[in-house]
Amino acid sequence: MYQQFQPHHSLQPYIDAYWTVDADCAVDETILPDGCTDVILNYGEEFYTDSGRFKMEHGKVYLVGTMTRYKNISRSPVSKLTGIRFKPGALSFFYDLPFLKSIANGTVEMDKGMSPSFDKTSRNFTDYLNRYFMDRLTVPKTTILPIIADINHLNGQIKVSELCQRHYLTDRKLERYFIAYLGVPPKAFINFVRCTAVLEKIKENQDNENLFSVAWNNGFYDHAHLTNEVKKHTGLIPSQIK
Repeated sequence: MYQQFQPHHSLQPYIDAYWTVDADCAVDETILPDGCTDVILNYGEEFYTDSGRFKMEHGKVYLVGTMTRYKNISRSPVSKLTGIRFKPGALSFFYDLPFLKSIANGTVEMDKGMSPSFDKTSRNFTDYLNRYFMDRLTVPKTTILPIIADINHLNGQIKVSELCQRHYLTDRKLERYFIAYLGVPPKAFINFVRCTAVLEKIKENQDNENLFSVAWNNGFYDHAHLTNEVKKHTGLIPSQIK
């Protein structure tokens, strides 16, 4: 039902994957956040996303803003989607969009003139998408990709003030860059990365380390702090993580 494909190597620093969903049954599911943005072409029937607040119609293109929190979707019996998943902060290498803040963790319809062709994507898929996005690739004046890489490397265990010092930026400039290129403030993204990292630790907890220790060793004050953050981002509590 779900498949994903690697883009051309020259696009891999910016595009995480091309993906497809092809299903013939209705399903309600929870999508966990990945910090990415997606362009989605809906070839199938209409369905509801964003926990029922937004309808994605047949034959239209949508932009899903940076996801740092989970969302519920109710897919139709005939689902056929094609998506392009951009790495955090990398959408600006292909699009100049000033409204990312307003669609963080949400969805908006996209002008077809700014998206890949439905017909050409259907016929050639990866070859066409590679050509399309290589033609659009433009290095912006400013990029936050090195800052995001730093946050990921540190598993989100860094304060905003420390991040500013490491990258020679003021708090205000860092905030402005994150809102412009990611749509969420740096602190929110740091918290998301830290939560994602601790979820992996919980899944890999082969030494049966108690949750207090897991929380403390991964930058959380206590078990309650860990539980609140995990539930905010995933809708689950730590004991439900598998």
